[in-house]
Amino acid sequence: MTEKQAIKETKAHWRRMIKWAKKQDTDVDVDSNDMYRAIGEYWVGDFCPLCVLVEEKCYNCILFNKFGKCSGNSGNLWVTVGLSITWGEWVINAERFYKEQLCKL
Repeated sequence: MTEKQAIKETKAHWRRMIKWAKKQDTDVDVDSNDMYRAIGEYWVGDFCPLCVLVEEKCYNCILFNKFGKCSGNSGNLWVTVGLSITWGEWVINAERFYKEQLCKL
């Protein structure tokens, strides 16, 4: 897979997750297992085509190089998704991550 293909597939991965999450009760706590059981993926490296492409060696990832690591206090908006408490919060953070960072790759 090329980096261009991985970017395209990563965007599709996030669109699927956001679409599913929008159907959840906004006040219910986030549960990645619920998403996994429903659509077979969730927001971790095992399911991210960019992570898979670089074998989770973040320093080789275009997202890491442009916005920082997907953890800690890096400026990468993925972190806000991972820290979301409710599905309503998760959707807001995921859409922001998608629009402000993924779409700029």
